[in-house]
Amino acid sequence: MEDDDIDQIMQIKGIKGVIQTNIEGEDIASTIEDEQLGHFIRFLVGHAPLFEQTSELGPVSSIILTSNKDDNLGVFIGKEHSLGVLFARGCSIKKLYSQIGSYLKKLSIGDT
Repeated sequence: MEDDDIDQIMQIKGIKGVIQTNIEGEDIASTIEDEQLGHFIRFLVGHAPLFEQTSELGPVSSIILTSNKDDNLGVFIGKEHSLGVLFARGCSIKKLYSQIGSYLKKLSIGDT
């Protein structure tokens, strides 16, 4: 994914930051400057298979963490790449999931 693709994702209402990683957890592109947040996103991507095994819910395509603070975090997992998205608390998770999922499919970087 090119930086201009990240810029397009940043145009989605409520998005405050995006990080894209490959399956090895290496950063490809990012607008997130907080190093600890980047590490946490890579941790969630890396542990998605463990969530799948322990939850018995099938493949994990996203992990959403919400809080009562200003920002929430979503991790959207594809076959070859994943997107970590920092988004505003008022943003609809269902709408965000739809928009990011559509964008991932458009870019053909993984299934959601």
